[in-house]
Parts: sequence; C-alpha cells; structure tokens
Amino acid sequence: ATLRYDKRTYVYGADCAADIQLTVDQETVQDAVDIVEFIAGQPEVDSAAIYVLGHSLGGLCIPRIAAETPQAAGYIMMAAPVTDLASLMRFQYAHLAQFMNTDQEKAAVDAALAELDKLNQLDQLADDELVAGAYPAYWKDLLAYNPVKTAEAITKPVLVLQGEEDYQVPLQEYETWKAAYGERSNWTFHSYPGLSHLMMPGDFDANPNTYYMQKAVVDERVTKDIAAFITAQSTR
Repeated sequence: ATLRYDKRTYVYGADCAADIQLTVDQETVQDAVDIVEFIAGQPEVDSAAIYVLGHSLGGLCIPRIAAETPQAAGYIMMAAPVTDLASLMRFQYAHLAQFMNTDQEKAAVDAALAELDKLNQLDQLADDELVAGAYPAYWKDLLAYNPVKTAEAITKPVLVLQGEEDYQVPLQEYETWKAAYGERSNWTFHSYPGLSHLMMPGDFDANPNTYYMQKAVVDERVTKDIAAFITAQSTR
C-alpha cells in the first residue's frame, strides 16, 4: 500500500505565505512525521514495515524526517540534493538561460539571480521580506542544515535514486551522497541513464518543455528497484 498526499504549500498556500517563520520543518518534515505516525496506527498496516520516500526537497529532508521517525523501517531518497537550495537554484537558472530567446525571458532570469543575491545579506533583511518566494527564517534554517552530516545518524536501510538527465538536482548531488555512504551496508544506490528529475524520460541538454509537457509515467526500472529494496528488507 502507498499513501501519497499534496504538499502543504499547495493545499494551504495562502496560510504558508503569511507565515514569516515558516521553515522546511512546517513545509515538509512534520507532515511526513505525522503521516508515519498515522499509518502506524492503522490496524491493517504492519507498523514495522513502513518506508518513507522523499522526492527532491522531500529527499533533502529525509535525514531530518528520519530523526523523528525511528519507527520507520527504511527511507528512500529520490533526486535528493546535497547542495544548499540557493546554490542549486543558481545552477538551475544558469542551465535554463540557454533556452531563453526573448529579452523578456533573459531579463526574468537576471532578476531571479539578483533576487538570490539577497541571500548573502540575510541578517540585513526584515523578517517579512520575501526572497525568492520565502522569508529569511526559511533560508536561514536551510543554510544551517547539512543533510550529509545529519544522515550519519541513520541506521535503517536507505535507498538513493537519481535520474542521470536531471538538471534540477544534477548527478553530482547523487555522487556526493554515494561518496559519503556508498560503503555503508545499509545504503543502496541506483542511477538511471535517460531519466529526468521526475524519473521519466528526459535529456539534460534539451529544453525541459520537451519532456515536462508530455504525458509520461515513472520508469519501470525505478518502481522495480523500490519494490526490490523493500522486499529485500522484509526477508532479512
């Protein structure tokens, strides 16, 4: 069985936008923790066999989620970044700039990069000043977070998955995870040629619209590897 849910900022966008103290804990971590606790309490669920999968920002937060869900059997990190979010956004904008043809599009990228420059003076900003869609409290929390170091405390099985054509969380992020934990027996790694950030067919060097705007499903290799990972733990 799987339980999937809409992100808090999608369902309660206005409330989140009004909360100047919002951090990734409220945006992502606590909802995952609450849902693990909810699932564990269902009579038809084996509470000893619950796995938490986080994609992108969710993957980045898995080490923090793991610290608060000791009852989980394991964790799955899909397209999980290591680099701080602001630096990753700079990489994304630089990559997208090559596909911008109009002056308006190029100006939008320049404006976005200038907005990110404000993060270099976070202490000088007012608490209610938005920077790249979030308030200073959000950015300060993320910039103080070291996901690789935090993950040292995870003793449960961990599966790390990465599309090799991902420009949003590029392959070097995955390689950093692998360099840190590739030798640990409780960590498993898989990367996939030809797959994008969404674990669907994509090309790093192509305009993202060529695959984001077409119908697709998660590649079968990914779902099979997830199933194999969970099955392997249940047979130990």
